[in-house]
Amino acid sequence: ADLPVETAKVLVKHGGALSLKAAPLSDETLSVLSEYPGLLVLGLITVSEDQARILASHEGRLQLPSLQAVGNHRIEEILSQHRGDLRMDSLASLTSAALAAKLAAPDGHLSLLLLSAVPNDCLEELVRHKGTLDIGLTELTPAQARILIQHPGALWLNRIRALTDECSTILQMHPDDLMLSSLQTLDDPKLAAKLASGKPAFLSLNGLKTLNPDVARTLVAANCPLLLKKLTSVSPELATEFAAHKSSLDLAGVTSMTPEVAQILVRHEKRLVLTGLSDASSEVLAILKKNKAIQLPRPANL
Repeated sequence: ADLPVETAKVLVKHGGALSLKAAPLSDETLSVLSEYPGLLVLGLITVSEDQARILASHEGRLQLPSLQAVGNHRIEEILSQHRGDLRMDSLASLTSAALAAKLAAPDGHLSLLLLSAVPNDCLEELVRHKGTLDIGLTELTPAQARILIQHPGALWLNRIRALTDECSTILQMHPDDLMLSSLQTLDDPKLAAKLASGKPAFLSLNGLKTLNPDVARTLVAANCPLLLKKLTSVSPELATEFAAHKSSLDLAGVTSMTPEVAQILVRHEKRLVLTGLSDASSEVLAILKKNKAIQLPRPANL
């Protein structure tokens, strides 16, 4: 049943955030709620044109976390006229540059993880955001890359699995931190240097199944936690680079290694995750057990 109007009138009188993620709302009830001056969180999964007009009259902070697609350019234009801060974190499609500008206006972390494709005119508005831009693009054209490097803050593109050489070169010119945690290949040391620059809190590259020593050397130089959970094997040359790493290292995807590699990795001085060593020999395990900072599989899993 819809949330009763009288109940809504009581709720708007209280302070703090008002969250109604699961309650069905009539237009009349929504009109009452729109008078609430604080943070209003509504679980609407669709929005009509009339509802959009009601929401646009709200003057506080409005979050619509369940709304994935407006599905109508006109409705997007109406929502862009909202008088306060607007967040639509689950938005999966966007056609209105005006709504893009509205979403980009507040400072902080702009999360649009489901936005896998976006018109260039909308992207040009989103990059005006002052703060981290976390956007779910799955593919990137050179034209889009040139737009993205205009963004002044941290740029997270964590659903992109592959980049052309041209896009890679363009993204290296981004002025702030860059994160590409789903990349399946990373052969360019210059792109690796860009990812490792700016003293990142961590480097997550869990899409990589292979890594060359030159790129590894660049990543290790960041001296931050390095996550490489899908890396399947480690050569002696790669192990040498990893051994010099001064922070935690996650190689949970490695299932076996030679005694030579184990002798090198055992010199790693911080936490080293090797919990996937299901095919390791007793000799390899004996070597690695000499370093208490190395996490090995539990005996039951060997």
